[in-house]
Amino acid sequence: MTVAWNGTRLLVDVNDHIGFQTYIRNEPFEMTVHAVARQLGLARGDVILDIGANIGTASIPICRELGCELAAVEASKDNAALLLRNISLNDVKARVDVVALCADTGADGFVKLHLRDGNRGANSLHAEWAATAGDTAFEWVPALTLDDYVNRSRIADRIRLIKIDVEGAELDVLRGGQGFLKTNTAPILMEYRIDAGDSTRDLLFQVLDGLCVDYEVHALDDRGNRQPFDRNTPYANVIFERRRLAAAA
Repeated sequence: MTVAWNGTRLLVDVNDHIGFQTYIRNEPFEMTVHAVARQLGLARGDVILDIGANIGTASIPICRELGCELAAVEASKDNAALLLRNISLNDVKARVDVVALCADTGADGFVKLHLRDGNRGANSLHAEWAATAGDTAFEWVPALTLDDYVNRSRIADRIRLIKIDVEGAELDVLRGGQGFLKTNTAPILMEYRIDAGDSTRDLLFQVLDGLCVDYEVHALDDRGNRQPFDRNTPYANVIFERRRLAAAA
């Protein structure tokens, strides 16, 4: 099925949660990237780094509208197939890498992506996140660290907004990007679903404690407006914004 919204066309799979919600609402499933990019005044040539891009509903519409470049990272081959078609439909300048970003890239450069049939947005590197009763489906995906990815793609100086939506693997992504994070000035958008379970809460607390050394954190409302943040409250989205840069050596 195709959804048309404000000049953007998105191919969706209505048998999958994100595709179905996009089709029923007749708008992109996730509008936070759209709202924040407009607030930041992003423009042609700026790069939006979308880690866990799924089929592109979060980032393709604003890249088409503002002329931004898209750096999309998506581990699932099924999601990536629709992501590529949606990029082509909307004439977006984009680089797409079908990889998982993590700290431990495996002995042979591959890691398991655990699959959630009917909700591919819940695919995760963590089995307990994606698994349903009796579900053991997975696929092997190539893995990189965030540092390796950024160095290879040569876009670090043009990244103006980062979205990380990796279903419980946020800490894995950030641990693999310590070099990049030392100089990064782009805001980072993330889910903060501490209500997803004890292990997820503990991981997100570690993310929070690590990033808040250099970043200020705010909750975001449905329109992307900044709100006071409480570490013990779950949020659909939070934003980390750089407070200071480490002194040059």
